[in-house]
Amino acid sequence: MENQKKTGFTKRPDGKSLIVARHYASGEPLKYPVEVGDVRDLKIGSELVFVEVIDVLEGGNFKGKIVSFESSPDEDYQGHKTGDTVHFEEAHVWA
Repeated sequence: MENQKKTGFTKRPDGKSLIVARHYASGEPLKYPVEVGDVRDLKIGSELVFVEVIDVLEGGNFKGKIVSFESSPDEDYQGHKTGDTVHFEEAHVWA
């Protein structure tokens, strides 16, 4: 389901680098820090939101699907639900 309301993801603090863990052949450079198929950690306040990247958009923006929330067993957190499609920026990705 497409979530039409503003997502409200928390941005990483200025100067805090994005953590990327991905398997590459030795010496192969990292092409993009966020790629389709990645499940990345985003935050709403202090709540971790696990989002699968489903599309790379222009200007460092992405489309993803919420997979789960760190501490919400109800599959719902502040109006966001597991399975919602959301839009976010690279600055919203923590790991």
